Formats: sequence, structure tokens, C-alpha cells
Amino acid sequence: MVSSADVVVDFYGICSHFLGVVPGVPHRVVLPDAFAWRPGVIVQPEPALYLLHPHFAFVVDGERNPLVDVPGLIEDGWIVSPVRLEIVNASDDALDYPESDLGKAEPFGALIPKLASFTQSYAFDDGVVLGGRAACYFDISRGRVVAVFRGAARHARISMKTSGPPMLRVTPLMSHRNDGPFFTEIPVGSSLIVGNGGLSCKDAQVDFLWHLTTDQSGIGQFLESMPFGYSSLPKSFDADCAKKNFERLLDLGYPGRLRLLPGELHEAWETTASCSNSQYP
Repeated sequence: MVSSADVVVDFYGICSHFLGVVPGVPHRVVLPDAFAWRPGVIVQPEPALYLLHPHFAFVVDGERNPLVDVPGLIEDGWIVSPVRLEIVNASDDALDYPESDLGKAEPFGALIPKLASFTQSYAFDDGVVLGGRAACYFDISRGRVVAVFRGAARHARISMKTSGPPMLRVTPLMSHRNDGPFFTEIPVGSSLIVGNGGLSCKDAQVDFLWHLTTDQSGIGQFLESMPFGYSSLPKSFDADCAKKNFERLLDLGYPGRLRLLPGELHEAWETTASCSNSQYP
């Protein structure tokens, strides 16, 4: 019988980290609901159109099984209904953010972009961060939080010790049944990947804007600084790329569950800076 174990959770793509804002939860990772197409305009220094492409939330067991399945909530690794996730048997004494680390890890606070640096008056939306209006929450109260590079992308890595094999608790954020079940627990391996990814496109350089959907005011036209990972915006969004992606998504089953595995979605393993995590405050 295993008395203790370890699990490492990597967060890829549009994962927004909120520290000290949720009562009873020191660290909440929010995967915004990014399931729809979202057009917009940025005025800096002159108007430029963009089109955010859909992103799909997933959780993958990286060791014993490539997929996590909870009927009606997580299917073939895809999060198909909003859920709250947590490693329920984490046993570390505290939640730690080390300032230095051996190997490839970096300090979380210094490396992950801060949401408030992109707008003049960022204030998180209670409904998104607290009220369940998101694709997924991953709540953390114990462990060790660092940041790592994957190419140019910056994402968080959380390592935890567990009492026995790691157990992932899955709780629906929105339930249409009053009789439950209210949560389920499933054993997972020593490695989990949680992310929000989409199809590749030239417009992906503004994908970081998805993080700003956690703001009370949404994505503003006037930004304090351009989206993280931005290089240059065209005069208009890439219509040809949008058309091809739309047709491909329809073939794959959009707007329902995609008929492919999370690892087959190109942006699930994206390495561009625009697909970095974010943090608040």
C-alpha cells in the first residue's frame, strides 16, 4: 500500500491564477469560458481588429492514462460541463512560492504576467472568479508553485505530496439535479496537464486577451499595454484563417465535444508567448 506519493500539475494556455481572493481557497486557477468566437478592436495607437478563436478546456492524466473521464463532466479529457477540480488528499504543510529553484523552474510571481498591468483599472468579475461562470476552477491550498517556460509560453507548475495515490476531486459548478452526485473522486497518476487550447492561427498572437474576460468590464478597447505576446496587429483579422478554422471545427463536432483527443489539438501544447498563463493580483 502506498503511504505517500507526489503529483505535478502543469497549466497550459489560458489559465488565470487568482491568489488570496477566494474565501478559503488561497490559490484558484480559472479557465475562462472561451468556447465562442469573439471579435473586437484594440485602439493603440490606431484601431486594429482581431478575432479570438474558440479555446477548449481539458485535463489530461500524463502518466497512467492519457484521458480523464467523468460522464457528463469530463469526456475523453475534454471538460464538457463546468467543473471544480482539486487534489483532495494533498498533504504538504503549506502552500509555498519559492523565490529560487534548481533546474528550469522560475519564481511564479516574477515570471507569470499580471492582469492588472494590461488595463488601467482591472477588477475581477465575481461571477467568473467566484460564481462558477467559467469552464473550470482548479483550487490549491497546499504544495509548491513555480513557473516554467515551454518555448516562449510561461505557465505555472504546482507540485504536491499526497497521502496515498493522488485523488482528483471533480465537482460540477452547475448542476441541474438536486439529488447529486455532488462530486466524484478518481485516482490519477503523478502528472496532470490542465489547459485551455485552440486551433493555430495568425490571430493567435492576441490569444492572451482571453484572460481579460475575467475583468468586470471585459476586454477593453483601450489597453494600458498590448496583450502579452503581441508583435503586430494587421489592419483586420485573418479572414481566410478564420474560415478554415471554422470549417475544421465544424468537421470535428463544434459546437459540441470535439472528435479528437486534447493532445491532437495544436494549441493545447502551444509554445508562443501569447498562450502564457496570467496572475492576479
